[in-house]
Amino acid sequence: MFFMQAMVLESWFDRLLVFDYRTRQEVIVNTRAARRFRRGDHVRIRYNGRMTHSIPPQITANYIEFANRNNCCIPNPIRALLFAQYGFF
Repeated sequence: MFFMQAMVLESWFDRLLVFDYRTRQEVIVNTRAARRFRRGDHVRIRYNGRMTHSIPPQITANYIEFANRNNCCIPNPIRALLFAQYGFF
């Protein structure tokens, strides 16, 4: 299993657009639980490690949970990037 810590940028019926903190890229996450999450939520995603080569890449989540903002440990350069690109962090 692989894990991704990310921030939700958009939420649709069956998928999320997130910003992956580690790779600093947008990723589409296919999941039935998408409606539970809102823009700005910090999440921890468990998936099988497969990611498409599309732009943006896509994964299918096995499980998604809310991540405590204090436990996410978002480095300052990433906070600045999120603020510059999306207007929030």
